[in-house]
Amino acid sequence: MIMETRPALASEEEGRNKNTPLQLATLWGRIDVVRVLLEHDRSLGYRFSADGEPLLVSAAFRGHVSVARELLKYCPDAPYTYTSNGWTCLHVAAIFQQTEFVEFVLGSPQLRGLINMQDSDGNTALHLAVAVCNPKIVAALLLRQDIDVTMMNKKTMTPIMVLSGAADKAKTLNWVRLCLDYFAFCIFAFFERNLQHLKY
Repeated sequence: MIMETRPALASEEEGRNKNTPLQLATLWGRIDVVRVLLEHDRSLGYRFSADGEPLLVSAAFRGHVSVARELLKYCPDAPYTYTSNGWTCLHVAAIFQQTEFVEFVLGSPQLRGLINMQDSDGNTALHLAVAVCNPKIVAALLLRQDIDVTMMNKKTMTPIMVLSGAADKAKTLNWVRLCLDYFAFCIFAFFERNLQHLKY
């Protein structure tokens, strides 16, 4: 009823944080409100928050997969990159350890290309997942055939190099096992890539 009588309210920003109703509904995981707002005006799904955060990044921060699905249903090319640091929704899900959201992104036709995207520091989601020592997210990323484990950030560090700095956080047997598998995977990828160059 509000959207029919006073549609301009959908774009108004609240107080200190300057969130719109759709931004708040996304953060709170209110898929019903998200649906109503987008049914009324799909252009709302393309807006950024006052600090440059798109809705997909907000959904990733809280791990709201159902909200992200709803948003992509109405806005299949919705923005996915935070303007201040270049984090995509995949970066955010990795750093805040939202495993289900990472798996959603990797399985989404619209978003799965984010796997090798770099932020403003040159980090991929794999760099960040390794840095926070999350074996499930690292494993989910490594299972993708199109992942590039040799990408360097602006400090010229590959994810395997980040791993050496995160060793003090890695305390579980599963993490150690994954690290060894990851190390072997990286070596294999490196040699495979270099052997292909030698052939040509």
